[in-house]
Amino acid sequence: MTISAEVAKANNYFRKVNRAAKFICFIAFLCVLFVSLGEYRLGIYRVLAPDGPHSSHTEWSKSAYQDWWASWHSAPLGAAVYLAIGTFGIYFIIIMNLAGGRVLLALWRLRKALRYQADIFNRDGFFGWKAARAVLVPTYTAILIHGISLILVSLALSQPLGFWVLAPVLLQWMLTLPFYLGLPPALTRRGVSSFKARQLARLSLSLRQVEAMEASLRAQGRFHTECEAIAQQIRRVASLRSMPFSRPLDLIFAILQLLATIGGVYSLIVLWY
Repeated sequence: MTISAEVAKANNYFRKVNRAAKFICFIAFLCVLFVSLGEYRLGIYRVLAPDGPHSSHTEWSKSAYQDWWASWHSAPLGAAVYLAIGTFGIYFIIIMNLAGGRVLLALWRLRKALRYQADIFNRDGFFGWKAARAVLVPTYTAILIHGISLILVSLALSQPLGFWVLAPVLLQWMLTLPFYLGLPPALTRRGVSSFKARQLARLSLSLRQVEAMEASLRAQGRFHTECEAIAQQIRRVASLRSMPFSRPLDLIFAILQLLATIGGVYSLIVLWY
């Protein structure tokens, strides 16, 4: 498959998603409304209730809902705002997965057709990958926020609402997370490493050609200049990282994402038991 054909397919898919935006927003609204009605009936923050009998936990949770900022009892305007914010958040998550998943599919299908390159002179500070980083960093930040949000939501929901709401969401998140976090770096690492190998092979050949012409180039006073120019390029290529858009701070993001995943799983276990 050609690159242009795959891009055309992806763009056609994105247009379909765009046409379905209102329907997706309605689905998001129904999801949040379901949660809101569940909180109305079961209360909130049951896991934070003081120690005591099971019945007292239920009463405490319902009492906490009465004075909650998004309670339909005491703050209907806040409840409406809660619905709006929640709808936007769920809508964003759905769109992010629909769009992000299609991008990953395109990258996978084109893995043999794409030839990765890098700027050995590092003029943008990321070896020519600044634009890619501008896309990936917000994406990984959104994934981190998603994970943290799952933990916070798990604290707010009471059983059995909490489990049945979080279980499918957390399962989807855990199934897709390895692809979002792993596929772009894996393809980039392989592609840039291949680029380095090609460049080093080309430069080594150029250096041998210069050495074969040593006598002629020395007569012209160009031998050392030519050798140094090629050697400098070889050093630049050799110093090129296989992950050109990575920074030490990214490791912190990776650790936080891992902790968010563990926290989400733990929260689900706490809700179940």
